Amino acid sequence: MQFSRCYADNQPCWEPPADAVETESEVILYVALPGVSAATISVVFQPDGVTVSGLRRFPAAQSMRIHRIEIPYGKFERHIPLAMLFLEPVTQELEDGCLVLRFRKVG
Repeated sequence: MQFSRCYADNQPCWEPPADAVETESEVILYVALPGVSAATISVVFQPDGVTVSGLRRFPAAQSMRIHRIEIPYGKFERHIPLAMLFLEPVTQELEDGCLVLRFRKVG
């Protein structure tokens, strides 16, 4: 698991953890995004997979004293390789802090 890396423009970002499970008829991706607003999430489907990106805002006010920061904040991006030729996106929902992407198997 990798929590920080760089965009092509050298801006720091982090990678959320993701799980992929498969049934006989579908593939389901779970991307852990607790504290991330659905309005800031972007999902892009490419022939080689799915890219999820967005922003988790830092919740503290400027007047707060910070004692510990372990949760990654700021920009995030995660590419999940999938054979999209054989998958059709069905739904995307934010459930209990996870982005859930469902794909129907085709072909």
